[in-house]
Amino acid sequence: MSRFGVHFHQFADDMQIYLALSDTNNNLVILDQCTNDVKAWYLQNDLLLNANKSEVMFVGTTKSLESVKM
Repeated sequence: MSRFGVHFHQFADDMQIYLALSDTNNNLVILDQCTNDVKAWYLQNDLLLNANKSEVMFVGTTKSLESVKM
């Protein structure tokens, strides 16, 4: 994750990744690539990423949140 510039906190069976979105569209691509790599790592290590427990949360001002294109 560090090669993507993504920060993370890891617990026993939980992980949080976060990224400041200064260039929103570019950073969303980076975040997507990072999560795909995390999922691939899980699969390579016979683990399963539970999509039902995975979430994305955007925090920001109204103006900054308007620029997020999903």
